[in-house]
Amino acid sequence: MGNAKDNQDNMRWPGFYAPLYTQVPDELFDFWLPRLSESELKVLLYIIRRTFGFKKESDNISLSQMVEGIVTRAGKRLDYGAGVSATAVKGAIKGLLAKDLIERQHNESAAHGHEATTYRLRLRATPTPPWPDLDQALSQNMPKGETESDQALGLIQATQETVVQETVSQEYDQTDLDSGESTSGVARYSPYIAAIVLDHSRELGDGLRGPQNVTDIHELWQASGLVETEFVQLLHTARSAARNRPSPHRHSYGTRRIELYFETLRQYISNRSA
Repeated sequence: MGNAKDNQDNMRWPGFYAPLYTQVPDELFDFWLPRLSESELKVLLYIIRRTFGFKKESDNISLSQMVEGIVTRAGKRLDYGAGVSATAVKGAIKGLLAKDLIERQHNESAAHGHEATTYRLRLRATPTPPWPDLDQALSQNMPKGETESDQALGLIQATQETVVQETVSQEYDQTDLDSGESTSGVARYSPYIAAIVLDHSRELGDGLRGPQNVTDIHELWQASGLVETEFVQLLHTARSAARNRPSPHRHSYGTRRIELYFETLRQYISNRSA
């Protein structure tokens, strides 16, 4: 007799819900997709889901969760894992670490011994620029005698470095994200906050104005004086409030929701400052 997963595999998929999204870096599709094994891709996507999918920079993920999935103590199944064996997961993790795509931290305590390992994507401290012409980048940046795989990370850095600097300087100066302070007194910029605001904008029906919302939110962050983690908590609280409050305007539902989002956020900031 098959298990629940086998039974669901035989069912016709009814379609995806919208707008529920997990943000995935464009470079994964544009550059890394043909360069990853099937196991590496599955494990990487699972890590992205457990982190970005829950608006977190990192998450503690055990080997059994990657292989078998996650079931809550109440018996609710959250997912079915990455769909690969334990041996394949270990090999995929090794490959992703070698390619510098992820970072890993082993955890243990006196009470429990070895605990679930912390995983996160390896991120830059600057916003992601538009991807350049890949064919041109390959021909210009790969030294003769070295393989494409050996030069992957160097290629990414070489082709994006100038564009990053130009993109950031348009509105924001580069920021020391560890301290949360601008290196030259100009407005701070947080790729993490930007990603969250874009996600919230889509959820609240204002996806087309997402980039402008990012700019407006960064101005509020700058004026608030809060550190990144504190401000992100306010963003999530404001998002929840905007989603739960009914809109009085039937034909401008998305617009009203994003307005409630900003109104609530400003009120929370004001209360923190009082």
